Amino acid sequence: MSLNTLLSWLSTVDKGCILFPVSATLSQLMWVWFAERKRPLSGLTVFDNASRGIYGSAKLLWALKMRHFEALGAIAIMLALGFEPFIQNLVHYSASLVEDGSQRSLLANSSDYDRVE
Repeated sequence: MSLNTLLSWLSTVDKGCILFPVSATLSQLMWVWFAERKRPLSGLTVFDNASRGIYGSAKLLWALKMRHFEALGAIAIMLALGFEPFIQNLVHYSASLVEDGSQRSLLANSSDYDRVE
């Protein structure tokens, strides 16, 4: 297993550990938002979609105009899902020649070269 594979697995587990509580918190904050005053029922759909991906989170940010605490949860979801494709690019391998004095190299000798026609 390479280091990039390990990073991919760890980032997937990490993303799940972060997004599960954030989406549960967004669902709870939806009820707090509705308890403040009378609101249209279309807000239920906006909050529900926000816990499911980047597009829904962007719609929630637009609907709330970044004025409520729920916007932080939407931003967290967008960042967690947006950085996922770039996790494996954190580790780069560079090829370089390393001299090892304990190894012995063998070189074959060729005296004749014939070509088949």
